Amino acid sequence: DAGARRDPADKQGLAAQTVNLLNKGSTHLNKTELAEQLADIGAQFNTEIDADMSVISVRTLSDVKLRNIAMKHLKTVLGEPAFDELQIKRERSLSIGNILQSNTEPSSIAFNALMSAIYAKHPYGYLSHGTEKSLNNIQRGDILKFYTQYYAEQQPIINIVGAITRTEAEQIANQLENTRPSLATLAAIEPVSLLTEAKKQFIPFPSSQTHIMLGMPLLKRHDADYYALVVGNYLLGGGGFDSRLNQEIRVNKGYAYSVYSDINPLFDAGPFVLNLQTKTENVPLALDLMQTTLKKFIAEGPTEEEFQQAKNNYLGSFALRTDNNQNILSYLSIIGFYGLKLSYLDDYEAAVKKLQRQDITQAWQKRVNSEQFSVVVVGEKSK
Repeated sequence: DAGARRDPADKQGLAAQTVNLLNKGSTHLNKTELAEQLADIGAQFNTEIDADMSVISVRTLSDVKLRNIAMKHLKTVLGEPAFDELQIKRERSLSIGNILQSNTEPSSIAFNALMSAIYAKHPYGYLSHGTEKSLNNIQRGDILKFYTQYYAEQQPIINIVGAITRTEAEQIANQLENTRPSLATLAAIEPVSLLTEAKKQFIPFPSSQTHIMLGMPLLKRHDADYYALVVGNYLLGGGGFDSRLNQEIRVNKGYAYSVYSDINPLFDAGPFVLNLQTKTENVPLALDLMQTTLKKFIAEGPTEEEFQQAKNNYLGSFALRTDNNQNILSYLSIIGFYGLKLSYLDDYEAAVKKLQRQDITQAWQKRVNSEQFSVVVVGEKSK
């Protein structure tokens, strides 16, 4: 539990800097030595971060001897990170370079502005990788403090997938767990509040395509309307060519090549985002049609034909979500972190099969208000 929502407001990117530095060496091995020893056994370390969690993962061969070496290195970087000043400066410099690059991409500019708009001062609106200013505010002492509170004094949530027995998995977990009990009590997440007045923002940017994003906070991991909202999103804009937004905006009118909607469930209300790119001269028409399509979907729900087709496609592709170890591990991590039932995947498929068209219509009318969507437009002003 060390995601970006744990960042101080003036030190956004602290969580990302901390987790990224974990595989840059330990008190025993510097970055180069660690990389060489991992390469020798064919292992890979990776780090990830989102609003709720930080993740460090290792992919290793199943050979017991090689696996044990990889686990030894993983325990070392988790329990005895170096946080070397030189590596901190390099990581900061690399991150700032990535931020400056993203500031030249209209899609990144639009998304960052939208998250800031829909979450106001809530930590879910923080930039997970920070800003140039916030990263320069972060010192080694801040990283050590963050590490101590969210890593050293907490037990990690451990997820393992591979050619191993349960006994072997338990041995690995015991090896990686801290030897001392958790000391700190983590602060509860601040509740997300819906905006009473949606925001509209135009950001000038020289590009051949104008990017339009609409969004609002919506979905929790533990949500009574979870399946109705997720499958509804598939019907509206998450289902590719079959989705309502794609049919109305791309196929029927040709206003956009790419248009979609996406829901990202989090511990509290995660973002629901509609996104398209269009020619500058089409912005008023495309935006109006996107909003009209959204309002109609909320008011009427899907047609029976849309519902049955989308439901069949959704269920038909479900097996592909767990067709390799990486996908299984991703789901297992979600189950472990959010405290979902171990039968989550079976329950998920069963819940979608049970879903009726009116369930979607009722949930969307109850939970999704088109007047609460903030709008961000990034591009050149139309003439």
